Formats: sequence, C-alpha cells, structure tokens
Amino acid sequence: MEVNKLIEELVEVIKDRKNDIIFSYLFEEESDKILKKIGEKSSEVIIACKNASKEEQVHEISDLIYNLMVLMMKQNIEIENVIEELGKRRNMTLNKKSTKSVYPSIH
Repeated sequence: MEVNKLIEELVEVIKDRKNDIIFSYLFEEESDKILKKIGEKSSEVIIACKNASKEEQVHEISDLIYNLMVLMMKQNIEIENVIEELGKRRNMTLNKKSTKSVYPSIH
C-alpha cells in the first residue's frame, strides 16, 4: 500500500476513535495519558531493538508511530507539518558546505 494513502487512512481511524469511550481518554484536555503512552511505547521500541526479532521491532515501532500520530492530532499538528519540517532539514543539509547535519546524529 502507498505510504501516503496508509497515513491518510490512519488519520481517519484516529479521528473516528476520538469519540470512542475507550480511546477518548487519550484526548482529555488536562490528561498526560498520551504522553505516558508515548514514553511507554518508546521504551518498548528500545528494548525490542536490543533484544527482539525484527518482527517484534516493527510491531513496537508501529505502536509508537500510531501513538505519536494521536499526540499530533491532540496538539493540532498535521502530518504535512512534520513532512514540511523534514523537507526543510533535508534542504538545509544539502545546502550546507560542511558535513554537519541538522538531523540528530546516530551513534
């Protein structure tokens, strides 16, 4: 499936679930629930990448991306905003004469 189409469908799923009683607690105004969930999922990604199979890593990364998208929706951040920022960083990197990148380094 095309990535853009998949992201669009995922956004629609999140919008539909926003009013679901089980899911809506993540959208509560004063709630830290989604932030805690992202922290939990981030830790699971780290542990999976250290100890688990590729299949488990993909599973945990997918959970993290999903929860990040929920947070983005709660904060009124569109996926296009993120893509635009990544494009700016890419262009800045390409335009720099030095090898210093605007992307975080991976050690």
